[in-house]
Amino acid sequence: MPYAVPNAPTAPLRPTLRRDRVPRLGLALIALTTVLAVTGLEAPAVAFGRSNSAVSASGSQAARVLRIAEAHIGAGFRMGTEGHRYFDCSGFVYRVYEMAGLLGRIGGSRKGATAYYHWFRNRGLASRSNPHPGDLIAYGGGKPGRVPHIAIYIGNGRAISALNPRLGVRVHRVNGIGLPVKAYLHVQISR
Repeated sequence: MPYAVPNAPTAPLRPTLRRDRVPRLGLALIALTTVLAVTGLEAPAVAFGRSNSAVSASGSQAARVLRIAEAHIGAGFRMGTEGHRYFDCSGFVYRVYEMAGLLGRIGGSRKGATAYYHWFRNRGLASRSNPHPGDLIAYGGGKPGRVPHIAIYIGNGRAISALNPRLGVRVHRVNGIGLPVKAYLHVQISR
């Protein structure tokens, strides 16, 4: 202490009683941990407009794809990129499936939206109905045979994709982006 007199007697220090603070702090930490755990488990289902039953098994390949896709919500859009901070629509699909270890299920390499569509169509895996979570959505419009946009179906009429520079990666209604659905591309994964 800078103001103490050298060699002066000092009063013994009394121990600070912190016993009453420890249980309160412990309870506060337990409460905080519980809130974070519940929020982390429930928020994605509520925030993305689907119930926990949209994907039948939480350990399924489809559930893994959706968890990875949802983790990228809010990332930016940049044409020709495939993550981690910026994506274009086909780069987003590529990165999600690559991170899920399922790249072979969508053709094994980075493709554009039109090439993904043709890969699935040539294998009889494209249809106009019955999408399942984890399937891809090819959007049409413009030139015949061209697919200007691709998204990942998450269930209950909703999809996730890298939309444009203003919106980036977002959840949206399947029919809510101003382009018609050309086909659902049925990815052969467990659900």
